Amino acid sequence: MFVQSTECRRTKGSILVSVFLTAVVSSIQPSSGAAPEGASVVGQVTQLFSTWSPKTSNRVLLDRAATLIDYEMMSEAALGDYWNKLTPDQRLEFVKTLRVLIEEKYYERWHKIFQKGQLKYRNERLSSGEMLLDSTLTVGKQQDSLIWRLKRKDGIYRVISIQVNEKDLVQQLSLRLERQTKKSDFKKLLAWMREDADVDEDHDKS
Repeated sequence: MFVQSTECRRTKGSILVSVFLTAVVSSIQPSSGAAPEGASVVGQVTQLFSTWSPKTSNRVLLDRAATLIDYEMMSEAALGDYWNKLTPDQRLEFVKTLRVLIEEKYYERWHKIFQKGQLKYRNERLSSGEMLLDSTLTVGKQQDSLIWRLKRKDGIYRVISIQVNEKDLVQQLSLRLERQTKKSDFKKLLAWMREDADVDEDHDKS
């Protein structure tokens, strides 16, 4: 067990998205018996975004984040069976659009929220081909349970989602995408995602 401290400020918005995109702690090291690959990836994600800000954001940082957060596996998990209906070119376009949506909609909020808090790493386990890293985030008197979901591809673990107090980011995204795929074709789905990137989550009720 180990503890990482960060500065955090409460802002409006969902802690679910904020934690996934901005758990700002300096680093995470595996405890005894921990999986070093998974813990190392989470540490790199949190360290990278602790230095990120809207004023310093650049393509190098964004590209580095995309090597730690696997948007392709996230896309496949979020779309479910619909993913199998897409052509290779459509899959590439969807992954690209999802990445831009997350970068534009959530990265700044992610950077702002975690400026005062404690992230305590507890344990890790394998489940259904995924590495689950269990942790808690304490901000003031409030404590939230965080489970980082990582999956191995090409021999490397990458983050694909995070579960906060039993609410999983990809599952929540999947529900929204499912509603869109039932009433829209692929081009309209992408258009909706691009429009959604510019909508503050607090006011997005679609």
